[in-house]
Amino acid sequence: MTRRKDVVKRNDRYTTVDHRIRSVQDSRVVIPRERVDATVSSRGEVDLPPRLLTVKDLAALLSTSRSGVYSRVARGQIPGALRLGRTLRFDPRVIAQWLSANSASAGGHP
Repeated sequence: MTRRKDVVKRNDRYTTVDHRIRSVQDSRVVIPRERVDATVSSRGEVDLPPRLLTVKDLAALLSTSRSGVYSRVARGQIPGALRLGRTLRFDPRVIAQWLSANSASAGGHP
């Protein structure tokens, strides 16, 4: 283990600070094989939620323009809009449910 000394100014006085420099191998922790659980793994399959729709994707789905989507969101006519920074995203599950509810109320015609 090596040492490094630095001169640091504290409260208008210069003091010497002693630092111990450890190698990377000193800080490694070895986990015994019997403590490793096979059910917990970061490399396994993860169930991710569906990809969020962009304004462009939703406009294509609704056969309208992007500005039409923005204006409908501003009026509260499209549910489930998520604002991520300056962009809008939509959960496809909420949109599918909204579309099926609207098509049912229109007599089954889309």
